[in-house]
Amino acid sequence: MSHQTKVKTEAAEPVLQYTDARLRQVSAVVPETAFEGEKLRSWIERLNQSRKVYGGIGIAAPQIGILQRIVVIDIPAYERVGFGQVEAVPLHTLVNPEIIWYSEDKLKVAEGCLSVRGYEGFVVRPRRIRVVAFSPEGKRLEIEADSLYARCLQHEIDHLDGMLYPDRVTLLREIRKIQPVSVDDPILSHNHYIARPDVTLVL
Repeated sequence: MSHQTKVKTEAAEPVLQYTDARLRQVSAVVPETAFEGEKLRSWIERLNQSRKVYGGIGIAAPQIGILQRIVVIDIPAYERVGFGQVEAVPLHTLVNPEIIWYSEDKLKVAEGCLSVRGYEGFVVRPRRIRVVAFSPEGKRLEIEADSLYARCLQHEIDHLDGMLYPDRVTLLREIRKIQPVSVDDPILSHNHYIARPDVTLVL
């Protein structure tokens, strides 16, 4: 993660780990009265700060102990195993996201999680989904997502319902321990099966 902007970890709230009971709770719907309010802005700022510090392409509010239906996503353009070349999805926040349609075609690829640090597991999920949500200003959004964006949305919305990706792994042997690799390590540029360090744990 050495090529990321360094932020002091004390400026960010720690990400809860899988043994924390709060990750198993269903998050509350953000009320309409909260849109454009200071409390919602504060939640989003805190959430995104933790995402940046701990290296995620996505994070859900319960991962830092805020039991509200909020996710923050920021996907860089890069090549990822199972998806090929991934298009960038700029930083954005979704409030009260809900999946209203899943495609029948599915894909099994490895996922990691900031709340299951040091492991990844193979999960089957639909390739494409449709989501309705709200912007922090209260504007209704309808999003059709595919590729890594669809995967990331499904992963983060699971968090809002008290689920972690290991709950969806069908075989125990398909969860494996992973070792972070420095971006300066020459093995990284010669092995396409090693995930980029800054996005290894972040779906």
